[in-house]
Amino acid sequence: MLKIIGSLGCSVEVMEFISYVNGLRASVLRGESAAFTPDEQAQRQDEFHNVESRLATLVQRLDPHAGMHLSMREQVRIQTTAELYRIAAFLYLQRTCNTAHAEELRSIYMEQAFKALRSLEICTSPWPLFVVACETENDEQRIEILQILDRMENTRNIGNLLVLRNIIESYWNRKDLQADIGRSSDLKWWDVVDLQTSAPWFI
Repeated sequence: MLKIIGSLGCSVEVMEFISYVNGLRASVLRGESAAFTPDEQAQRQDEFHNVESRLATLVQRLDPHAGMHLSMREQVRIQTTAELYRIAAFLYLQRTCNTAHAEELRSIYMEQAFKALRSLEICTSPWPLFVVACETENDEQRIEILQILDRMENTRNIGNLLVLRNIIESYWNRKDLQADIGRSSDLKWWDVVDLQTSAPWFI
């Protein structure tokens, strides 16, 4: 059982896994994998499967002492947010490594992500919402994401949320354009986002 850290929104371990995937993404963008030896490729695959397995099974819980001072409603909100981070970390890993079984697992985890989002009155964590938004599979899911963003903006009217919405919608537009011209591609959000311009800190 892993302890949820309130200031992070999840456990330290989940945050470390997110950092690990950030490193994988940076390695892919630099083209380093093309120079890997067979042994290095096998080692990387073993690392990936270990992280994937750990993310799929880890359980996060509130510190019992901290929970004593919180209402049941607040405890549930914190637990749900931590679970949303875990799911988003798994989706992020799957998208970065894009394994053969990723599509089937992705749909399952997307169902879990939306179940968590629907149970939150207000989503207070932009990062997992961003990851889920970039994995949406249909218009109904996109509409839900936009409604969640609306509620967030009404509660936390900060500039980062407007930038976040613009990035998400730009990514969706690019995906739709490729679909319209009959191109099947594995478009990733980091292929669309210009990281030299203003962007949320977590990207």
